[in-house]
Amino acid sequence: LDLVAGLVTVCGRTGAGEVRREFLAHACHPVIAVRISGAPAVGFRLRLERSADPDCRLEAWTEPAACGFRGRFSEGLSFAVEVRLHLPGGGRCRPLPEGGLEVEAAPEAVILLAAAVSPEGGDPAPECRKGFEGVPAGWPELLRTHREEHGRRYGRVGLELAGRDFSERPTPERLRFLANGHEDNDLYALFFNYGRYLLIASSWDAELPANLQGKWNPLPAPPWECDYHFDINIQMNYWLAEAGN
Repeated sequence: LDLVAGLVTVCGRTGAGEVRREFLAHACHPVIAVRISGAPAVGFRLRLERSADPDCRLEAWTEPAACGFRGRFSEGLSFAVEVRLHLPGGGRCRPLPEGGLEVEAAPEAVILLAAAVSPEGGDPAPECRKGFEGVPAGWPELLRTHREEHGRRYGRVGLELAGRDFSERPTPERLRFLANGHEDNDLYALFFNYGRYLLIASSWDAELPANLQGKWNPLPAPPWECDYHFDINIQMNYWLAEAGN
């Protein structure tokens, strides 16, 4: 996770070479963007899934370069999720009979994901599709606009604490090192910046406050239900806001 860029990068090796995956939740547009690249090319299958839930009825669909689903809970809440696939350098993409997409021989693939919820029980699909409006399909422009907007907020504060630099070590190793009584002042600065990153990501435009789970929740039934406890918890989330500018 690059806190300054607001970018996650995962690299790995296959028999054909290195594969690189980059992820960002765009700072200007309501989409999650993913870039998959590798040499000489990448191939993969892409499908959207949701945990089985007897109270939620899903309707999946697939088109030549897009797929998604609509969901409706028994009490009336509905939602929509859509993925659009772009192959800027060429390659092949085809819909799969079982749903989803298969990509072959692509130097790179850019995946855009948008989601919308309709709390009044209407159709959320139009709102979901609206999330793609004005979003550049090319990764360089996606990354540039995201970094500029993210950096405008993240770059307001800098914190440097004197001491030896262990930033090349993995964070779990640094935590063990600190727990064993060694000094790593820069880890405190990293923790400070991680808190700023989480609050910026969770409460970007202040439309809603950060909930108790935060922005990045992968679970249908998360701890604290991703809700608001109107006690000290909400205030604690914002103790950092003014000090962190």
